[in-house]
Amino acid sequence: MKATFFERVGSYLIDTIIVSFIFSLICLGFGNYTSSTEKLMKELDDKLLEEKITPEEYLKEYQDLMYDYQKENVLESGISVALTIAYYVVFQYMNKGQTLGKKLLKLRVVDKDTNKPISILKGLLRSLLMLSILSGTLSIILLYIAPKKVYFPI
Repeated sequence: MKATFFERVGSYLIDTIIVSFIFSLICLGFGNYTSSTEKLMKELDDKLLEEKITPEEYLKEYQDLMYDYQKENVLESGISVALTIAYYVVFQYMNKGQTLGKKLLKLRVVDKDTNKPISILKGLLRSLLMLSILSGTLSIILLYIAPKKVYFPI
């Protein structure tokens, strides 16, 4: 029987909460750059509002700030990608097409032709497209190979 839209969303929300909790536990001891970045963003916003800088200067400084922030947090980004693959691909494969959210809602990911749990390769391809793993991985790679002024347009 095919799952309803709401069953799929419910399963995804449960899984997202689980992955987010695990991610938070893993990254608990890492440095937190958010507060310093927020302070710098507020200062930048104030400069623009007080017309001390032009919108073009604001955009350049904003991009520089975000680039530096992403570089400082690349370890967390890598952990996020790895954890997402581990949970949605490997864990699901090892549990016959079920994550914890799917198990709670009695759902399973199966191959439409064989009606058996999907292979790890199909699970990876499915996750690359559905869970932004591809964009997260490309972002991490581009952070190190693309120059700062080219990174954001890409």
